[in-house]
This record gives sequence, C-alpha cells and structure tokens, in this order.
Amino acid sequence: MEKYKCIKEFYVPKYDENDTPTDEYVKIHKGSIYEYTEGYVGESDIRLYLEDEDGDCSYLDITYKRLNEYFERIA
Repeated sequence: MEKYKCIKEFYVPKYDENDTPTDEYVKIHKGSIYEYTEGYVGESDIRLYLEDEDGDCSYLDITYKRLNEYFERIA
C-alpha cells in the first residue's frame, strides 16, 4: 500500500448519496494523508482513500497529473 500526503490545498466536486454531483465543493486539506491500493478500475487514473476517514471526502478519484501536482508519496 502506498501513502500520499497532500502538499497543496485544492477543491473537488461534492457528490450526494446517489453519487450525483452537487453544486458544492469539498476542500482537500494540506497535510491530509491518503492511501492507494492497487486494483482500482474506473474513469479516473487513480483512487485514493483518506487514511483517518475524518473528513468530508473519504476517497478521491483523480488523474496522475493532479496526483503529482498536489501530493507527495510518503510511504
């Protein structure tokens, strides 16, 4: 399992309980830790899961470009 630390805050769209995008956005906080586990198949390049699950966004579906711009690998 790989871990990534957010190095720069950014925003992602917020989704409702039916996985439909809303007009709201969620802030991804600098310093938050996300984990990557191989095996994700979806529309984005990678899915990261929030390590402590104590935030508004328990997982992120992002591109490798965004991963490289906003995160650093720490483990």
